[in-house]
Amino acid sequence: MRNDRIQKVIKQMKGKNIDQLLVTSEASLFYLTEHWVHPMERFLALLIRADGDCVYVANDLFYVSDKVTCPVLRYNDSQDAVEVLSESLADTGILGVEASMQAGFLLKIQAKLQKAKIMEASSCVLDVRMIKDEGEIRLLKESSAINDKAMKDLVNRIHSGCTEEEISHMAPEIYCSYGALGYHSCPIVSFGKNAADPHHGADSTVLKPGDCIVIDTGSIYRDYCSDMTRTVFWEELSPEMEKVYQTVLEAQAYASSIIRPGIPCCEIDRAARSVIEKAGYGLYFNHRVGHNLGLEGHEAPGISEDNPMPVKEGMVFSVEPGIYLPGIGGVRIEDLVVVTKDGYESLNHYPKELKILR
Repeated sequence: MRNDRIQKVIKQMKGKNIDQLLVTSEASLFYLTEHWVHPMERFLALLIRADGDCVYVANDLFYVSDKVTCPVLRYNDSQDAVEVLSESLADTGILGVEASMQAGFLLKIQAKLQKAKIMEASSCVLDVRMIKDEGEIRLLKESSAINDKAMKDLVNRIHSGCTEEEISHMAPEIYCSYGALGYHSCPIVSFGKNAADPHHGADSTVLKPGDCIVIDTGSIYRDYCSDMTRTVFWEELSPEMEKVYQTVLEAQAYASSIIRPGIPCCEIDRAARSVIEKAGYGLYFNHRVGHNLGLEGHEAPGISEDNPMPVKEGMVFSVEPGIYLPGIGGVRIEDLVVVTKDGYESLNHYPKELKILR
């Protein structure tokens, strides 16, 4: 158990007058217990009380590591997990639940408790997870170093006649060759006009001269994720796509340059957006500029236009502006950064200069 982290969660709970908290997110459970379980449809939770007591609730099917040092409440498939859980829930005060809890379990808990008030309280854990400690930052750097190597390999394997699927399917083998567990989400590989869709799923599209090639991929190394996007071109480059590329590169550099503790998330987004708007492509940058990352590929907070929260030392997030022109193509450039005491450090070092492959 990471009692130091649990104490930080309890501090968050007390600030919101929460008496009990049910942690059900797989990543948050690992963060607090250092024990991974993938429960599928079964109920799994850590009940944290404001007085510091904890109870871990798990099906008999699941092995529970010795790292889980609090009492363990077991149930089997012939029992109702919520009935068993209710023995440990106090029907009074405020019970916090995470947004990840399955509705079926939540509805049963609501029906069971007559006096306790239930509120969504994901932030009690997410706000703690948001700030990475030295060990987490070290693992994120190592994961990103693997991603740099994998990106180089993927780009080097692009060849005439290849398909998006062919390049995408190479990623697991490449990541594993560098000691990673694979990817945290299926790599985005987009050729030509497909790159106008920021989240295009790789298909049988064949590479042709003049295509832009967007590769967005990230590995998992010792439980921590990486994420990076690069855009390159095959054999030819139109004047417009060269302008688009240089605009995105400038936007990414400018947004990164202003990162420091205390600057609002929305200002980082606005910095990138201002460069793209000035170049006349404002309508074609249709997503936030970044997202936090750690045990999951996407974590809170979003680095977005509507988020005034000041960034803090220890946050790790992406800076990934893009321009997407329907029917033509798109460009995205993404690095991960860690916020330092007086600025930021990039976790990615694979080159970003314009590259035409032949």
